[in-house]
Amino acid sequence: MERKIWEFEGFTTCRVLGLTFDSIEMKNIFKELKIDGHQYLTESEMHGALVRACAERNPISEYIDKTLKERFERYKRRLKGLDQEDISLLIERGDISKDVPLAALIWFAARDQDEKIREIEGRVFNAVHIREHRALRFYDDLCRELPLDGTDKEVISELRSGLALNEKLKRNLDRSKQKIDQFKSEIDAIRADKSELSIELKEEKRLNEKLRRRWENSGGEEALEQIENLKREVKFLTGEIDLLNEELIGRIAKKPILGIGCWRDYIEERAMIDDTDGGSSLEGKNIALVGGVESLVPCYKETVESFGGVFYHHCGICSMNRREMEELVEKVDAVFCPVDMNSHNACRYAKKACKFRNKPCYFLKSSGLTAFRKRLIDFAGYQNRKIVAEVLG
Repeated sequence: MERKIWEFEGFTTCRVLGLTFDSIEMKNIFKELKIDGHQYLTESEMHGALVRACAERNPISEYIDKTLKERFERYKRRLKGLDQEDISLLIERGDISKDVPLAALIWFAARDQDEKIREIEGRVFNAVHIREHRALRFYDDLCRELPLDGTDKEVISELRSGLALNEKLKRNLDRSKQKIDQFKSEIDAIRADKSELSIELKEEKRLNEKLRRRWENSGGEEALEQIENLKREVKFLTGEIDLLNEELIGRIAKKPILGIGCWRDYIEERAMIDDTDGGSSLEGKNIALVGGVESLVPCYKETVESFGGVFYHHCGICSMNRREMEELVEKVDAVFCPVDMNSHNACRYAKKACKFRNKPCYFLKSSGLTAFRKRLIDFAGYQNRKIVAEVLG
């Protein structure tokens, strides 16, 4: 059976009313009940008048009981399964839910009729009384520490501002931690690259030392002079070979094909291509372009295929992973890298992969089709000269 507000102990009624109604709500209650002179009462006087009125059954206590029941009814479902003993234990332990106010807990602890109701109300009073002392000490410290005039709303407002600032600082701290992790990752990548460069530098020093010893053993300056002479001789012989190639191609073009599989047929097939390309062919060659202008990729492909070659393309983004570049170089015959539209890692990885596999790597100053076509012609001409030289023995 439910107890009414006038059946509660006075200290219980005092806590429930004090925790539920502020000065504005009490003024509205007095106005609703048409109690004369309420506008001249202080907050303390209004509270005392309500507590005294609720000590017995009357229109005021009945109105207050109905108002409290309607206000606390929404919390009843959240306390489902808890009896008065359980609720009093919650108050004593301080396990107060954020969803249920303390006034509602006291109300439900004292609401139902029970043979131990007086004991329960006494326990609730003792627990709440101690909490009042703690709250007053805390409130007193806040009022003295914060630059306020001591009103509860201003103290709460200051606390909320502090909590909001704390949340903002926490978000900034989380972002800073993310940036620190990112920097650590970049530092680790730089260290790995540095370690790799250190290994390459040691290898370069070893090769330099080896070359230095070979240089000393080969005669030094005298050997260098001999090398220069050989270079001039090679250049002269290369010019002679070019003249002989032109003469040979001219003669082959005037003669009929002698038969399938004949060496002359093979030479003539290599030689008879578009005159605008200077006798250049990439038949059977795989050509890779690293980087370049993305919108010109179809044009690059068409250019390579016009020479009879097979086109491969790498976008130039390596992301610190050279495996993809090595696989590409493995299956092509030559690599072309425009330096104006490419990443540093792409050029470096392509050069190293080509050097390791003894394949030509051409660096282009421009990503334009003209520059690409010109270097293709040079490469194709070199390949054709090489084939002719092999055929002639």
